[in-house]
Amino acid sequence: MFKWILRILIFIFVLIAIFFGYYTFIDFKPSDYQILKVEEKNKTYIEDEFTIVSWNIGYAGMGKNMDYFMDGGTRNNPNEEESLNNFENIKKILGSMNGDIILLQEVDIDSKRSFYINQYDEIKEIFKDYNSSMCFNYVNPYIPFPFNDPIGKVNAGLVEFSKYKPILSARYKLPGEYKWPLKLFHLDRCMLEMRFAFKDREVIVINTHNSAFDKGNLRKEQMEFIKNKALKEYENGNWVIIGGDWNMKFPEITDDFFESTQGVQSWVKTIDENLMPEDWKWVYDSKVPTSRSADIVYEKGVNYTTILDGFLVSPNVEVLNISADDLQFEFTDHNPVKIKLKLK
Repeated sequence: MFKWILRILIFIFVLIAIFFGYYTFIDFKPSDYQILKVEEKNKTYIEDEFTIVSWNIGYAGMGKNMDYFMDGGTRNNPNEEESLNNFENIKKILGSMNGDIILLQEVDIDSKRSFYINQYDEIKEIFKDYNSSMCFNYVNPYIPFPFNDPIGKVNAGLVEFSKYKPILSARYKLPGEYKWPLKLFHLDRCMLEMRFAFKDREVIVINTHNSAFDKGNLRKEQMEFIKNKALKEYENGNWVIIGGDWNMKFPEITDDFFESTQGVQSWVKTIDENLMPEDWKWVYDSKVPTSRSADIVYEKGVNYTTILDGFLVSPNVEVLNISADDLQFEFTDHNPVKIKLKLK
């Protein structure tokens, strides 16, 4: 009996070793810096006044009926009808927003959770005359969790569309990662940068999607990285605009900024108000929440909501307008934000 128990335990140990060994071997290991392919459709040069839209579309799987297991809910994947309906409406809204530059987060290609639709290709049909690039931050052939409804195959990342011709598009790896083996199944956070020639300098437009579920240390490292990158570009005489899903509250947004019966969530952290010099601007629409708690289905006034989506701009950029669309989190757990800018 002891020998049989020992054999079973050894067999289980070998299976576990094979499982983690395999995922360690195939783990997505992007370089710190990667020049990206630009799908070029337009040779127009950037102007001194333009608009940028930023939206985390949540792979069309994070609509109002989703209570996500990673946030403490019960579900993981949407059903196909929900996903397709969300995505069709997301595309319609994107097409109506008239942005000159579009920053998107959580865009899927050939992923189980979005029913293997190439969302990047379908969105390109809306912006036929736009240049575009995509970089990946979530690549895994099969995520086996949760066991009752596995995430499965995932290919997802950041996308940037532009009416203007970029001189370069690149992926920057954001610092910090979870410890092994958790890191095998989490996103590899990054930024997508497009650079545009303007006069004798450059306009830097960065799309970011920072860490979400850590205790704050990863996000702190990432914010320091972004700070150093932004200051260096500005010191070189460039214009700098960074937008996206920061996964942190903007300075001055308190925990009770928007009323809710649920109360503040444990994952919520705040950007350090002293991170950037005083002449840099954090820009967001203070009237509209851009993110909701996802541990329960959405109900206005019940879910905790806050502002995680917006922009950081350098002192030589004038903000003409900022607005977020209050879509009541119908099709994704984020609301889109649109900013109008003028280069000084």
